[in-house]
Amino acid sequence: MDLLPYVQRIASADQTVRRNELLAILRELDYPFVMYREILDEYRPENVIVRFQPEAPRRLVVGAHYDSVPGSTGANDNAAAVAVLLGLLQTYRSQPPAVPVDLVFFDLEELGMRGSRAYLARVSPQSVLAMINLDIVGAGTTIVVGPQRNLETWPLQDPIQRATADTSARFKIVEQLPPGDDWAFEEVGIPNVSVSILPDDDIPVLIDAVAAMRRHEQSAHMPAIMETMHNGPRDSIATIDETAMQSVLAWVAAAVRAFA
Repeated sequence: MDLLPYVQRIASADQTVRRNELLAILRELDYPFVMYREILDEYRPENVIVRFQPEAPRRLVVGAHYDSVPGSTGANDNAAAVAVLLGLLQTYRSQPPAVPVDLVFFDLEELGMRGSRAYLARVSPQSVLAMINLDIVGAGTTIVVGPQRNLETWPLQDPIQRATADTSARFKIVEQLPPGDDWAFEEVGIPNVSVSILPDDDIPVLIDAVAAMRRHEQSAHMPAIMETMHNGPRDSIATIDETAMQSVLAWVAAAVRAFA
C-alpha cells in the first residue's frame, strides 16, 4: 500500500480541508470512527478516534496530530504521520490488533497540544497503558525514539526492543525529542514515547538543540529537517519519501504487536 497519496490529499494549509480529507479517507476505508468536538479553554479541538476492543478497561494509544501551523501545508508536520496511521488501519483490515488500541488523530497540537489534552480530559488516564506518538516521519533514514528514560522500564521497554529486532530499520534512542502530543501524556504520568525519522546527519544536531531547549537556551545550529516544517524552504509535499514512511509503519506495527 502506498502512503504518499494520503499525504497529497491531507497536506493543505487549510485546516478544514485537512480534517475533511482525513474523514473522507476513513469513510473510504470503511472504518468506524468517532470525532469529538471538544471545548478546552477558548479552543475547540476536533479529535478523530478509531477504537479497537472499545470495551477493554485499558488500552494503548497510537497517535499523530493532523493540524499544521498557519500557512504551512504540513506535509512532514504532520500529514506523513497521519498517512502512517492510515496505513496501519489498512494492515488491521485483515488482522486487527490483539491489544486494545485507540488510533487517535489529534487536533491543535500546534496550539499547545490542545487536542491531546482534550482527549485525556475525556478518558481516564488510568485507562491508558501507554502512548506512542508519531511526529515528523516523512523524510530520513533512521528512526529516532525518545525519551530514553521511558524506554528503560515497563510497559515500553520490551515492545520497543522487540519492534526494533523485528524490523530492518535503522534505529536510535535519544534522551529527548522536541515536545509534541506525547508531552500531554507525560504530564499526567502515562508512559509515552515519540517516534520520528531523520537523516543521519541531523541526529546529533537535534540532540544538541533539544538539550539547549531544555536549558532555555537558543541552539547555535538547527537540524536541516527543520527546513521541511513550519513554512521552511523545503516545507512541501515534494520532500516526503515513501520509503521513510514505510519504515516507520513497519516499526510501529511491530511495536503494537509486541504489546500483545
